[in-house]
Amino acid sequence: MRRPLQLSIVSCVAFALTGCGSSGGPALEPHSSNSHAQGTALFKMSIPLSAQSVTYTVNGGTPVEQDLTPSSPGCGVTSQQITCTTSVTAPIGTDAFTVVTYDKTGGTGSVLSQASVQGTIVADEANVIPVVLNGVVASAVVQIAQPNPPAGTPLQTNVTLAVKDADGNTIVGEGSYIDATGTAVTFTLQDGDTTGATSIEDETIQGPGDSVSLAYTGMSLTSASITAVVQTGKVAASAVTGAVFAPAPTVTHEYPIGASASQPIGIMQDPYSGDIDFAESNASAIGIEEDGEINAISTISAGSGVHDFAVVRTGSGSATLWYSETAVGKVGSFTSSTDAALPTANGAPIGLTQGPDGNVWVCETAASKLARIVPNDGGTAQATSTEFALTAGSQPQEIVSGPNGTLWITEPGTNKIGVFSTTSDTLAAEYAIPTAASNPQGITTGADGALWFTESAGDKIGRITSAGTITEYTLPTANAAPFDIVSAPDGNLWFTEQNADQIGRITTAGVITEFPVPSASAAPTGITVDSEANVWFTEETANKIGELAY
Repeated sequence: MRRPLQLSIVSCVAFALTGCGSSGGPALEPHSSNSHAQGTALFKMSIPLSAQSVTYTVNGGTPVEQDLTPSSPGCGVTSQQITCTTSVTAPIGTDAFTVVTYDKTGGTGSVLSQASVQGTIVADEANVIPVVLNGVVASAVVQIAQPNPPAGTPLQTNVTLAVKDADGNTIVGEGSYIDATGTAVTFTLQDGDTTGATSIEDETIQGPGDSVSLAYTGMSLTSASITAVVQTGKVAASAVTGAVFAPAPTVTHEYPIGASASQPIGIMQDPYSGDIDFAESNASAIGIEEDGEINAISTISAGSGVHDFAVVRTGSGSATLWYSETAVGKVGSFTSSTDAALPTANGAPIGLTQGPDGNVWVCETAASKLARIVPNDGGTAQATSTEFALTAGSQPQEIVSGPNGTLWITEPGTNKIGVFSTTSDTLAAEYAIPTAASNPQGITTGADGALWFTESAGDKIGRITSAGTITEYTLPTANAAPFDIVSAPDGNLWFTEQNADQIGRITTAGVITEFPVPSASAAPTGITVDSEANVWFTEETANKIGELAY
């Protein structure tokens, strides 16, 4: 919204500039005046709350200074300004006036606002000259009326600038923004979103009250940076702060599972069908969510305790889901009718992943071992596997591929993160977690190249670099019991909070946001992100599958 620089009208605002003395900007040339006959000019104006003095320059002459406070005669305080009626002697006729406000007495300190006006002075009359002061800009902050609307719901919201002067007063009123030299300051708002989910119309802001419209289509969007760029005038770029438009993820669906008390745990998107598959540990079945319907697509051997998933890709380009059967010590796949029995009976396999060597690696929690299974070209499990002993009592839980041919493992039994080399088939390193008895569970690779893990008993999210440096981030909710964690395409990481019935999101900078699950006592456990960036999770106690859209 564009507006001309105001030179005469009704009110004033405060803004930022550092300057001393009585310079108030260029004075307007008078039309005519009688330099000998004098009259009185009455100025009605609004000045910044922190202003302590004002100078008046008449026809380019010597400035006249007045100290002003809210208690000065003719002054009073409004919500954001001081409104004053002041007077100064001026020649009869048409005169040019320059008015400047300062934040110190005696016409010194930082210039907060100024204006140049013309007025006609008539003898023996109250010559009222309205003055609209233009605020001198020191800083600006983008403000979005609705920065966190529900994800998926289209809307339009106003975007404004909170522009401030050198004393931090918000510049309000009907004036325009200017810089220290009196040059008009205009801002252009820019939308950093490149997906088409948001757009900005009428981008220019020139004075208080100006706003632009931000349109949100409801498309999937994590966040969009809205920035303000100075187009005219001189304001330091570092003094202008943008804002973030981030639709709030919401749990859009909860799908009840047909089998009662099925205890859903692991969850992952099928790479072939695109459906969401989940492990029903108590029901010894694998369920599927397809277009809002829940079905059992595969029944595993009774009492198998199917637990977790991994996507396995072969040299031929095919891909299938593998799953662990904790109760019977086996690993199976969707493309094999025969499950692979692990050498150690009752090893309790839980987490599994495809390693950097192309093989399937499985955590045998009860045995404190890793098992390696070599898939054939069809991706099916083989009848034999090789085991590698880890530290006694480490109880490896979850596993993920890392850099340089390594596997990274959570070890709740010893409260460490283990690193296994697939090149030498040895345990290369173990790193102690700073929080004692933290009970590490899920682990994943972040967009920053670090490994991120949950500390279920520590109520923290941990980050470990390839060099073993660990940083911990405490959750806002106490006793939340974070469990599984997954990396999303936008670079954020999502995790479940079993005790708090919440889904958490953490940025790679460590900023945590939590979102409630509608069902009480849901115990969200496993979590995954689909190809459309929707977050899916299992509700182990509520016996449901949840979907969170953003």
